[in-house]
Amino acid sequence: MRDHRYCLVLFVVFLSYLSYSQQPIKLDEIVSSPQFEEYAPSVNATGKTLIFESNRESSNTWRLYETNLDFNWKWTKPISITNINNFGKPDDLIGGPSISYDGNTL
Repeated sequence: MRDHRYCLVLFVVFLSYLSYSQQPIKLDEIVSSPQFEEYAPSVNATGKTLIFESNRESSNTWRLYETNLDFNWKWTKPISITNINNFGKPDDLIGGPSISYDGNTL
């Protein structure tokens, strides 16, 4: 009898995992454009700011961009984060961004 309860508990845990796991969602084309490549997304704790890396300026130059959710829950046009992108040489690779929990550090 114990084995059956153990299996039932594992099954319920597995179903809970499936129902709460996140599925990838394609963002609006203003952010996820077929013309460019985007990767290394980082979302702040509120879920309203997204910072990612993209080759929007040229196919071999990767830069960081920021976009925010507006009042209609649409992403705004991504803007280049010039304070970071202008640091170093133009061909330097910037590693994937990571926003701190409090949103004050990138």
